[in-house]
Amino acid sequence: MGNLATQNRGLAPMFRSLREEMDDLFNQLTMGIRGEGNGLSGAFVPSMDLAETENTLELKMDLPGLKPDEVQIEVTGDRLRISGEHKEEQEKTDKRFHRVERSQRSFFRVIDLPCAINQQEIAADMKDGVLTVTLPKCEEAKSHKIAVKG
Repeated sequence: MGNLATQNRGLAPMFRSLREEMDDLFNQLTMGIRGEGNGLSGAFVPSMDLAETENTLELKMDLPGLKPDEVQIEVTGDRLRISGEHKEEQEKTDKRFHRVERSQRSFFRVIDLPCAINQQEIAADMKDGVLTVTLPKCEEAKSHKIAVKG
């Protein structure tokens, strides 16, 4: 029975990751229905990493071509929502385009945070198309060492 419990603990991160990916897919599919965008046409799902240190969570997200003022970040409870929209400026030209894929892109991702964070201390920075969001942990979310008396 202990072996089954060990196997189940190993599956938990995999199921959590699958749930997050399914949530992202569902969010992208329903954007147009909710009026938040135009569904999958023009939408993209940016790649991201979420790492944890003793004191912070750090999210890095690839947002090539977007400017900082085109990105919105919201934290509600244990969820981080990052969204954005990039509209190409329409220029008058005598060019005849055979393909236009860069005209407009929108996205949003909702990320479940693994611990409580200090919302007043969140910092965000964008450099070279990479968004970095630093989320300091609340004191109760940090690990504390307890001495064992003998």
